[in-house]
Order: sequence, then structure tokens, then C-alpha cells
Amino acid sequence: LLLKIGSHQIFRLPGGRLRPGETEEDGLRRKLMNKLAAPDLKEDEPLPWEVGEELATWWRPNFDSRQYPYLPVHVTRPKECRKLFLIHLPETCTFAVAKNHTLVAIPFYELYDNQERYGPVISSIPILLAGKSVLPL
Repeated sequence: LLLKIGSHQIFRLPGGRLRPGETEEDGLRRKLMNKLAAPDLKEDEPLPWEVGEELATWWRPNFDSRQYPYLPVHVTRPKECRKLFLIHLPETCTFAVAKNHTLVAIPFYELYDNQERYGPVISSIPILLAGKSVLPL
């Protein structure tokens, strides 16, 4: 599932920055709660989804927009680190998104090798999931 921003063809994964002292999983749960949780879900209730394993880490070495699936050896202080996690959803789930966002389900074959439209991080998801069991048996 991807967030489509406004009427433009800009797609994003839900997530964001961590607060000081916040773990990666806690930060991801907080961002998912803020961006996707149904309005009637209370903060102390458990989320309907589970944070799974880390799939990849992408690095932005400097203020350039390029990101790499590795940290270049010459970089000692990268500008940004983005981590992708597998999120397990229940069979049925209710989402709520901001008015200027649309939640879209895009098949893997559309994402695969389509950097022009989705960027290098999102277009790598089918490869990252190739060896994983993502469906319940």
C-alpha cells in the first residue's frame, strides 16, 4: 500500500522521522497511527497491524536527492537513513488518510524496475520481498 500525494503522481511509503530517544519500531507505530489509523482508534488500543522484520536500509550521503542501498565508504556522516519494514496486516482492516492523500494498492509487477515512476526505494520492494513469505499459510 502506498500513499498518493494530492492529484500529482507522487507516491510515498507511510513513515517519517524519529523523535529523540524513540526506537525505530515505536516511531513506525506512531507514524502509522498518525497517517493510517481509523479515527475511532484510541491511542492506548493496540494497532491492527504488526511491525515485522527490517527489509532494507537506504542511505542519502549528502544533500543530493540520490539514495543508495549501502553507505558509501567515503561517507562518515550521512544526511539521512531510511529503513523499510515489513508490516503484517490482518485479513480486514480500516484505514483513514488525510484529504489530500489517497491510499493505493499497487501490484508488485507494476513496482518492479519502475524507478522513473516510483523511485529507487519503492521500486526495490518486489526484490526485497522475493524470498519472504508475506501471505499467511
